[in-house]
Amino acid sequence: MESKRDDAGEAGRPPGTDPRIDPASCWEDVSPHFQSLLDLLPQGVSVIDKDLRLVLWNRRFQEILDFPQGLVHRDARFEDLIRFNAQRGEYGPGDPEQQVQGQIALARQFEPHRFERRLSTGGTVQIEGIPFRSGGEIAGFVTIYTDVSEGKKTEDQLLRQRDVMKTIIDNFPGAITLFDADLKMAAYNEQFKSLLELPGHLFEKVDIHFEDFIRFNAQRGEYGAGDVEELTAKITERARNFTAHQIERPRPGGQWLEVRGTPIPSGGFVTSYIDITERKKSEERIRVLALQDALTGLPNRLHLNDQVELALERAAANERRFALLFLDLDGFKKVNDQHGHDIGDVLLVHVAQVLKRSVRETDVVARLGGDEFVVLLHDVTDEPMIAAIASKVVQGISETCTLQGLEIRIGASVGIAIFPDHGTTREALLKAADHAMYAAKSAGKGNYRFSA
Repeated sequence: MESKRDDAGEAGRPPGTDPRIDPASCWEDVSPHFQSLLDLLPQGVSVIDKDLRLVLWNRRFQEILDFPQGLVHRDARFEDLIRFNAQRGEYGPGDPEQQVQGQIALARQFEPHRFERRLSTGGTVQIEGIPFRSGGEIAGFVTIYTDVSEGKKTEDQLLRQRDVMKTIIDNFPGAITLFDADLKMAAYNEQFKSLLELPGHLFEKVDIHFEDFIRFNAQRGEYGAGDVEELTAKITERARNFTAHQIERPRPGGQWLEVRGTPIPSGGFVTSYIDITERKKSEERIRVLALQDALTGLPNRLHLNDQVELALERAAANERRFALLFLDLDGFKKVNDQHGHDIGDVLLVHVAQVLKRSVRETDVVARLGGDEFVVLLHDVTDEPMIAAIASKVVQGISETCTLQGLEIRIGASVGIAIFPDHGTTREALLKAADHAMYAAKSAGKGNYRFSA
C-alpha cells in the first residue's frame, strides 16, 4: 500500500547522545574511510538533522532514488527533495505543493516507520527511518533505503542492513543497543559496555540474549533485592511486550541513567542510555532550595507544612504526642530601625543558630518569614518536658550577643500547642500556637504560654 511518508526523513529511536554535543556536528568530519564504507553498501543511507537538512548520504541513496546530481548536497533541504519527488508523481495524483507540505508535517513528527514505495522509474524501494535524540530531544533521523524491486529482501540483505545500523550506531556518541524480535542482540556500541560497566565475557557468545545482561545486572544488585532468576524472568517477559518506555534508574555508586526504549515496527527495540547524574544533582539542589529559607538555611514554611503533616500521621499511628512552639522576636523592629536591615539579617541568622542549639537533633526548627519561627518537638511526654525546652529557647534568645561589634539584646515570646490536646490538624495546631504566642506577649513578653 502506498505510504505518504517522505523517504529522506524518517523515524526511530533514541540513541542517548551527549547533551553537550551537537549531533549534526558528529557528521561534519566523517572520515574518507567511513564514507567509502557507506558507498560500498547495497542500501542507500541518508542522515537528516533536526532542521530537515541533509548532512550525510552515500552513493546508493542517490542511485536508488534517482535524484539529479545538483539536488543532493550537504545542507540540501528536505523540502527540495520532496518537491522533486512530488513533481514527478511519486506521491500520486494531487497538488505537488500540498503534498510537499503534508510530507514535511509528517517528517517533523520524527516517528519510527517502515514501508515500501513505488518509484517513478517503476522500481520499489523499502524505506526504514530511525530518528535519534540528544539530551532527550529530537536531533534528526537516519534513513535506510533498500531496492526490493526484484522481490523481498533475502536473509543476506537483512544481515547487511544490520551491518549498516551497527556502523552508524558505532559512530554515535552515547550508549545504544538494538535487540531483535527474539530478544537477541543485533547491535551495540562500545559506550554501552563502558557506561554500564559490563565485562567482556558477556559479549563472547555468538548469540547474545537480552536476559544475559538482565541476569548479570540482577546478580550485582542493579534492580534491588530479590531472587536473581525471578527478577530476570520478570524483566525479560516485560521486554517482550515491545512497548515504548522511559525510566530513570539509579545505579550502585550513585550514578543515574535515563533509559529510553523504542520498539521497531519490524520487531525488536532500540534502547539508549544517558548518564543523567549531574541533571539529578541539579534537581536535588533545586528541590532543597525550594524548601529552604534563603537567609538562615532553615526549613521554610512549605517544608514545615510537610514535616507537620508527617508528624500528624506518625503520632496518630503510634499514639504519640508532639508540640509546636510559635516564636515571635521581641524588639527586632527596633534593631532594624537603629542599625539597619543588614544587622537585622545577621541577628536572624544568630537566632536560628540559638534555636538549633536549644532543641534536640530530632526536632525541626523552621523560619516562617520576618522574625517568626516555629519549632516542631517530636515525641513529647508531658508539659514539664515541653516547658523546659521552651524556657531554654526564651533564655537563649534573650542573652546579649555581639554582632559586628554591636551589643544587641532582644527577647522572644513563645506560644505552645500540643497534639492532640490543642488540635488534630496542622492548621488548628499552628493557629492555637499563634494565639498562645500573643498571650505571652500580652503577659509582658520574653516568656511562653501554652494554648488554652
